[in-house]
Amino acid sequence: MTICGYNHQMGEGLRLLFGGMFDAIMTKSISEGVPFESILRRELVEIPRINAEIQGSPATALQMFAGLNVIALSYFQDLAKNAPDGSIDKSTFMTGVESFISMLENVEDYSLQVPLAASSSQEMIAARASTIGKWARQSFDLGKSNSQA
Repeated sequence: MTICGYNHQMGEGLRLLFGGMFDAIMTKSISEGVPFESILRRELVEIPRINAEIQGSPATALQMFAGLNVIALSYFQDLAKNAPDGSIDKSTFMTGVESFISMLENVEDYSLQVPLAASSSQEMIAARASTIGKWARQSFDLGKSNSQA
């Protein structure tokens, strides 16, 4: 699998990362005296604007920042769209994260079943990666949001 091969330490890191995102939004919500959902919706405006400004930078840290923003934006959009009554508690917030981690585990399990490229040619490595990507798309892209996969 891409990302070096998934392991449980990565899952724990994702839980910490997204838990920290929730806590940061909650802290802003409390300090500004506005609902959590208002801060979340503000992020939906701010993140694309920030990424537009840093797009194309050769700085590795800014590229990583943009990538993290893409992950957060995708998830925040899903949360804003699927919160049944507009309220999002930490348990609700983390449910989609658990689904994401489960998907990564499943993709890793599948990738272990796909034979390694017989040679280290880029074409063979790319073909194997395409096989894994196609399987992931067929398995998880069911016209649903990620939190429902």
